[in-house]
Amino acid sequence: MRTCDDDGDGGPAGPAAATAPFTIRRYRPQDREAVREICRVTAHRNRGFELTFEDPEVFADYWSRYYTDFEPGSCLVAEIEGRVVGYLLGCHDSRRHARIMGLRILPKVVLRILWKLATRQYTNPASFRMLRWTIRKSWREAPAVPLDEYPAHYHCNLLREAQRRNLYTQLVMQFLDELEAAGVRGLHGTIEEPLSGGPWLRMVRAVNGTPAYYREFPTSMHEDVFGKAGQPWVIRVWGDTAARYRLFVAVAGEKFNL
Repeated sequence: MRTCDDDGDGGPAGPAAATAPFTIRRYRPQDREAVREICRVTAHRNRGFELTFEDPEVFADYWSRYYTDFEPGSCLVAEIEGRVVGYLLGCHDSRRHARIMGLRILPKVVLRILWKLATRQYTNPASFRMLRWTIRKSWREAPAVPLDEYPAHYHCNLLREAQRRNLYTQLVMQFLDELEAAGVRGLHGTIEEPLSGGPWLRMVRAVNGTPAYYREFPTSMHEDVFGKAGQPWVIRVWGDTAARYRLFVAVAGEKFNL
């Protein structure tokens, strides 16, 4: 699961939005649709979910339903003037996440996709490219993570008006507090970037924040789905203790105003 994709573009932020106070609070059931919409809007570095798959319900179910429906106690939201503008969806046990995804979420997702295919409701060529890649290659490119050491993960996104306000840092710090209080000592994350580099890798290098566990796995998704031939992409996988990751987030947050 990707750690974060917090470049969400919710449209131009006006002066009031840039200075309005924000709050961080526990996720509530009534926040569900706001979280799903932010998940869709901020996908693929702010280009939106339609870039790879046109079904908004399938996309939101895959990326957010586990957290909102099966582990809501590990989810946080950020509000500005009473409106949800960001979230952190947390998971303490990634093996439980995989089990529930496989038994409770993916079967319904697959049935919906098959029904919409049978009734010819999908028309975007990107959707068919994504489905072909998922069936043929995605399972072979899934990165290995030592979950005994790094069982937790999180997924965080912010709309434009919530960025550069230290919100990401505060959300992660609260999640790390809760991990340590629960006795969960390690967490991991994944992010897709060009082999030559990317925002995450530049940030790690800038703050000298090399994690305890780090691997790169080649992925063909960007070539097969986006047609970016000649530009190799990788899935970068990291794992660290909550204590070490806290130090990294603190330094990165201050340096980049995350």
